[in-house]
Amino acid sequence: MEIELDVFSGVPNPRWTLSDAEARRLVSLLPATPDAPGTERGGLGFRGFVLHNPERELGLPEVVDLGPGTGDLAAFLTAQAILHGYAHLL
Repeated sequence: MEIELDVFSGVPNPRWTLSDAEARRLVSLLPATPDAPGTERGGLGFRGFVLHNPERELGLPEVVDLGPGTGDLAAFLTAQAILHGYAHLL
């Protein structure tokens, strides 16, 4: 599973791979019905996060639009971005 920081337009967004423990934690924080991929969020700069799950692990679809998240999900995603060196993009 990979998390994409949805921040750039016209160049690839940063991505990082979740460990098994991080993936399980993320799943525990997701709402019962995650957003479908392709939800449009306009504007420049930080727009949120996208989960890429090509193996459809842990019962999740291949792509999940996480948006900026709320509550514990937002805290987890923000901490992940900071951990991987992307604090300046948030």
